Amino acid sequence: MIRLRAFTMVAAALVLALPSAALAQTCLGNPSFSNGHLQLSANVATNKDVTAFGVGFGGGSETIFGAAQVGGTTYDAIDGSTLSVGGTLGYQVPISSGGSAMICPVLGGAYGFGPRDFDALGTDLQTRAFNFGLSLGFDALRSERLRVVPALSAGFVYAANVFDGMGGSSTVSDSFGEAGFVLGLVLNNTLAIRPSVSVPFGLEGAEASYGIGFTLNYGGRR
Repeated sequence: MIRLRAFTMVAAALVLALPSAALAQTCLGNPSFSNGHLQLSANVATNKDVTAFGVGFGGGSETIFGAAQVGGTTYDAIDGSTLSVGGTLGYQVPISSGGSAMICPVLGGAYGFGPRDFDALGTDLQTRAFNFGLSLGFDALRSERLRVVPALSAGFVYAANVFDGMGGSSTVSDSFGEAGFVLGLVLNNTLAIRPSVSVPFGLEGAEASYGIGFTLNYGGRR
């Protein structure tokens, strides 16, 4: 039960992280919304127990930004998958002259449905997750066609599993920390490729997760 609890909690946190990967700002290793105020994204993250994937749509300005995402989660240890919806809001603040380094407070939430009857005893699973964190990104390399933007993040996650079965409904929840690193490779200030790693701490049985995301900005300057 501890193992099930841990990897479903991490699954909720993974889904929660995907909308953050869909936000185009320097603090997250992405192209800035100053170059295109609308954005499309695709992301995947995995560890040895769970794989989460999603597609999203976002928008914003050089300061405030947000994104919505739909995705799914698959599990190695149980049959079935989770369909999830989520969203993130953030605010970018420059911390260096010229705006080469940025910091963002980011708030997110996600809700997952399924899998149904995952234990062959009629039990259905739902997941809920919320987080608040800070992300710091900066230009390590900048040229006309390429920017290399490392980004570090740390945050607090609340995740809950709701089990609905023949014996009624029960909720198991936990709170834990999460630290992450993203290496944003931004091409022509429009397309970003973002390998990443995320490490939960304070959650028994949790494993580091690895991912990659793609972000495309469009819509012109605002």
